[in-house]
Amino acid sequence: LADFPRTHATLIHFNDGFLEPACMALVRDKQLCLKFHVSVSSMKELQQKAIMLVDVKGFSYKEAAELLNVKIPHLKSLVFRGRRELEKRLRNEVKG
Repeated sequence: LADFPRTHATLIHFNDGFLEPACMALVRDKQLCLKFHVSVSSMKELQQKAIMLVDVKGFSYKEAAELLNVKIPHLKSLVFRGRRELEKRLRNEVKG
């Protein structure tokens, strides 16, 4: 972990304004970003961090597992379940 800049730990918080710029870099629809934020915010904290590190920030599974102090298979499970939950919630938002 010594190789990671200290600021990476702060980039996975949702209340510091990080999420919206990260989301807007991926999607140009503010409404969709807001729905993404609401969906991710309702997840368990560890799952939120896993999704942010791997899917938004582009960390490898190994790097993210080290930062979160979990084993790689556990991280993969968190990411898989988080993606599935996001897909379900966002699909319901689009339909509704």
